[in-house]
Amino acid sequence: MLFLTRWLSCILVSALLLNLYSLPGRTQSQRPTSTPTKPREPPGWVKLLDQARQYEASHDYRSAEKIYRQLLGQPQPSSMNNYMHQYIWLNLGLNLSEQGQLTEAIKVLQQLVSLDDVNSHHVASANHLLEHVQKQLQEAQTNVQDGLRDIKADPNSIKGYKDLMTGLAAQGQALQSISFLEQQLGYPLSPNQLLELARAAKSLHWKYVSNHIHNQRFDLSMELYQELVQRFPDSQAAQSEYLDFLALYGAPAEVISAYQNRIRRNPELIWNYWQALTHNLEAAGRLEEARQIFDQLLQQKQTEPYVYLALGSFLERTKRPDEAVQVYFKAIQAFPGHSPSDRRCHVVKATAYDRLVTLLDHQHRLDQVLSLFQHNLPNLTASMYYNLGLALRYEGFQDLEAQVSDQMQTSFPQARVEKSSLC
Repeated sequence: MLFLTRWLSCILVSALLLNLYSLPGRTQSQRPTSTPTKPREPPGWVKLLDQARQYEASHDYRSAEKIYRQLLGQPQPSSMNNYMHQYIWLNLGLNLSEQGQLTEAIKVLQQLVSLDDVNSHHVASANHLLEHVQKQLQEAQTNVQDGLRDIKADPNSIKGYKDLMTGLAAQGQALQSISFLEQQLGYPLSPNQLLELARAAKSLHWKYVSNHIHNQRFDLSMELYQELVQRFPDSQAAQSEYLDFLALYGAPAEVISAYQNRIRRNPELIWNYWQALTHNLEAAGRLEEARQIFDQLLQQKQTEPYVYLALGSFLERTKRPDEAVQVYFKAIQAFPGHSPSDRRCHVVKATAYDRLVTLLDHQHRLDQVLSLFQHNLPNLTASMYYNLGLALRYEGFQDLEAQVSDQMQTSFPQARVEKSSLC
């Protein structure tokens, strides 16, 4: 379909030129030979046509369709020649095909070729597009039939739902997929069937679906997932997949509400959802609520190092670096063996030791790291000194690493730190 759009856009340029220099009642010899002192204001329909093209450039085909129908639904202006009037018919047909309104597109294109004195270029273009749309409609109808057959044979057929959704989307009927399928099957869809329908919408293939539907497929999936959780609020699989999808594509306020409702029903699920929830609370500017989530996690004392690191990063981003320093010390105290990774590793995961060194460096007080370490960690071990030394070494502070190493030897002269490959 993209090649047709580009091809027809070339027609517009030549058509506009033809229109502007072929106004009714003026021949080639009658055109002015001198340049007018004041440029002529373009007719209102030219502005509307340009607006329609801008809508289509942003994939707002419905708004463009309304303009085309407005132009065709009123008497043809005297400043618009037949070539341009027919061009608008052609553009409406292309627009409808992009929306998946294949039957309506065929009707418009057939009306165009049946008009009196149709330009031969438009006839060729309309017939070419008509052939393409009719083939697309036939493929879509076949997809729907194949999908229904497979689903009736196996209610959980993944291929069946993909074929069905692809065919319905190509015909602009994807939003009616639930009612259509239930009518064809004769019974309400189960949670798993509705879930497969939403998954199929999410994975619509470009080669079978128009640009408009392709760009709207996530909105379509969202509607299907929302219907799914409304019908089956106690389905764990449905709720989890909906929230995962919402976290990727939903607006922050929508994500927050859905996650909070889910946690309210089962507080233990905060462990599954804390990252998405705190991220969206922060994006929405609800910083105190995000901090409360972190505090709730840490109070349960069943957390992991990365909760501390996430809280520290959150505090740094919200301009509370001193609080972040204290969080990194708490992380070291809770997980002293969470050792910095060797920088030769392919994947390097930061630790509280790394974050502490980096943040103190940004604050221009890294030279205090040893005294701060001793002040904030009353139960220091040789391994904790060693891990701090690693973080300093990997960040390029060898002199400070030497000081930490000397202090470790002084405090723990008999200690032998286990050195692993770390990778």
